[in-house]
Amino acid sequence: HSHHQVRIYFLYTLLVLIDLGDNENEPFVLRRGLYKQQIERYVNAFGWDNVLVIGFGELKNNHESVIKKCHQFLGGEYESSESDEKAPEIKNKRSYPSRISEEDANLLAEFYEKPNSELFDYLGFKPEW
Repeated sequence: HSHHQVRIYFLYTLLVLIDLGDNENEPFVLRRGLYKQQIERYVNAFGWDNVLVIGFGELKNNHESVIKKCHQFLGGEYESSESDEKAPEIKNKRSYPSRISEEDANLLAEFYEKPNSELFDYLGFKPEW
């Protein structure tokens, strides 16, 4: 088998294990990146009118806009807190002991390509990661 066929088989196997809910063998770390399924549970439980989806990049890069959006979503009054203050420090930032290989990055991009496309269609926009 070619290297590409092995990768496709590997991706297919991961998706099958995730779909089956095989908790012993399925790669839960990868499942956590399947956001559509997670968001659907909230939408099904609470309805779209009660769910606000915000990308981490938007929060990181434009925190004041996100705060305003949250106030509006919740129906509260918004008063800008912008002053001479600098942006809040990002607390969940960490360094990684090693960088992901290009091959692994490509494998993950391939793995998430279809689920992310489905997520963007479901949301009607592409969140800023």
